[in-house]
Amino acid sequence: MSTLTLPPVTARGAGRPRVLSDPGGRHARVRQPVRLTARGRLALRAVTALAVLVAVTSMILLGVLLGSGRAEGGQGHTSVPVSYHVVAPGETLWAIALEAEPGRDPRDLIERIVELNQLSTANVPVGTRLAVPVREVTPAVRGVTG
Repeated sequence: MSTLTLPPVTARGAGRPRVLSDPGGRHARVRQPVRLTARGRLALRAVTALAVLVAVTSMILLGVLLGSGRAEGGQGHTSVPVSYHVVAPGETLWAIALEAEPGRDPRDLIERIVELNQLSTANVPVGTRLAVPVREVTPAVRGVTG
């Protein structure tokens, strides 16, 4: 049986793997663990902090861009003249629509009231302040002639 003696590790070869020869002629690689210097640890922390900063900034910018897209969608709507109506006990959207535009089919106006006030149901609690679209009067109806 033979023994294998290794020379002491010097600073010159400390970072490289050593190749040892064994009696069978095969070679085995011995890996040294990675050791970071103080400057290496500082650099690793700086790179990690930079990556986190980039990720957070990207998420904030993405949120701003998506939020502004929603706001732009709302700006495309035209303004509608409205009057406000406070719901009385026993009053329905049907009655409010008939009062706002007498003599016309109230279903279209009810649909516009629900959309304008973002109602999830046609049951409106007493005391709710509703925006009711006002029918615009054209110049011919006002009696103005061209």
